Amino acid sequence: MKEDESADGGEDWKSKYNDLRSIVSDKWNEVDTMQQDSATVDASKLVLMLHEIYSKAFTLQREASHEDYVRLGSTPPPTNRTEDLD
Repeated sequence: MKEDESADGGEDWKSKYNDLRSIVSDKWNEVDTMQQDSATVDASKLVLMLHEIYSKAFTLQREASHEDYVRLGSTPPPTNRTEDLD
């Protein structure tokens, strides 16, 4: 049973990883297109693209950590970062 669960979870994470790779590839293609259209690339657009990539990666990492806590039977930390600041 556990092998089946890990296989299903593995496919889910593989799908999420591929989604992230797709985002990175799309953003890279946008940068390439910007370079072809002009001699320079707008830095603010690059920052927004990097923010989107890191945001997705952070979300995936947080979900993975949460699932590890649940799988191990521990109480996961709060997922809302502002809760820690109160």
